[in-house]
Formats: sequence, C-alpha cells, structure tokens
Amino acid sequence: MSHAWKVALSAVLVGCLAGVLYAAPVPTKSADTSPAAVARQTLDKKITLKAENKTLAEVVEMLRDESKVEVTIDTVALQQFGIDVNTPAVNCDLKDAKVRDVIKAVLGKYNLRCGVTAGGLTVSTEDGLIVKQLRHRVDLDATDRPLGELLKSLADQSGANVVFDSRPGKKLTDAAVTLKADDVPVETAVRLTAEIAGYSVVRMGNVLFVTTSERAEKLRPDADKAHYAAHSNPPSGTAPACPAVDP
Repeated sequence: MSHAWKVALSAVLVGCLAGVLYAAPVPTKSADTSPAAVARQTLDKKITLKAENKTLAEVVEMLRDESKVEVTIDTVALQQFGIDVNTPAVNCDLKDAKVRDVIKAVLGKYNLRCGVTAGGLTVSTEDGLIVKQLRHRVDLDATDRPLGELLKSLADQSGANVVFDSRPGKKLTDAAVTLKADDVPVETAVRLTAEIAGYSVVRMGNVLFVTTSERAEKLRPDADKAHYAAHSNPPSGTAPACPAVDP
C-alpha cells in the first residue's frame, strides 16, 4: 500500500473514531412531563401579573404566558352560573407571587376553583373540576407493577388527587398489581387497582384515599359523597374569601 493510501486510510479511521467519541450522548430518562405533572410543579413557580379592568379570558391568557403551563376555562360550567368570561372585571397587581396565589386573587371574585387536570390547569366550578379530575378516562395495562407506582402514574395522567394511608407502611405501596382495563374513569381505575392489591378507596371531595379495608369501612359513612355545594355567582361588588387551589 502506498504512503498516500496509508495517509488517507488513517484520516478516515480518525474521522470515524472522532464521530464515535463526539456523538451525542444518550439522554437519561427524564422526569414525568405529562401536562398534569408539569401543572403541579408550576403552582409554586413565582410570576408577576398586572391586570387593569381585564376580562377573565384575557387574564387566563396572561397567566398561561407567564407560567408557561396550559390553563383552560371550563366555559360550559361557568355559563351555567351566568359568568361571562369576556366581561372586563379583573384588576390585580401581583409581583413575584406563586402561581397558586395569583390564581386565588384572580378567581376570588367569581368564587371559582382552579385545579390540576389531565390537560394542565382548569378553571371551573367546584363540581365541574371534580368531574374533570375523577372522570377522566384512562387505559391500564400493568403486570406485577407496584401499587404506589401505578397509582402515581394514574394521578399524573389525570390530575386526580390520590393519597395513601401511611399507617400500613411501605407494604401498601409495594403491593404488586396485574390488571388490564381500557377506557375507564380514573376513579374506577384507582378503585380496581387498590382492590386487586387488597386495599380499598374512599373518596373525600376530590381526593381518593387508599387505605386498608377496615379503615375504609370506618370512613365510608362520611365519605364517597359530595362534600361540596354549588356556588352561585356572588353579587357585583362582593368578593368571597379566595378559594384554595386544588393541588
């Protein structure tokens, strides 16, 4: 082989080696980035929002831009209470405030709620928000998957609040579950999953509490029913106490 060919071959080998050495690294598994999971994290993010005689629709758009999270208005539910999202009525000046506190200030006048749902954050009535959180439809296909991991996944998909009873210890969340179900409401999915693992679920408002069957029986008389009342739109000029933001 001539010297020229040796030089050319060496150059090719070096180029190939460099391509291997400087190839883009394989990314590590990222944290959950579902809209609901991102929305939960965003509630404590600090933003600045100033509105002068803006409509609720305009302020929600501003909130969406500042927080970088999807915020939607349940217009059907609001219309049932005679709330016009296009009427100028919102005034606020909040600097370096948490998203959850900004939402409280904006919605206080309307006596509305804002919570985490499958699409991000949703502004709705108490009833409307619970329906969106607990009736969101999901698919399940799990084989020997830990109960805690599976229910967290369902919560991240739907925005539902799933709370574990810490008293039974780690064995509750470690219980293995094998289950397949298609297109079921997330509340049904949580109940089925817990039942297969040997536990029970009681609903308290918009919270699904996973606990032992014995504890569930004691709680059930005061749970699994509506703990909320329909709110009418407050008279003009009055503003009820700011409602809490459902995490």
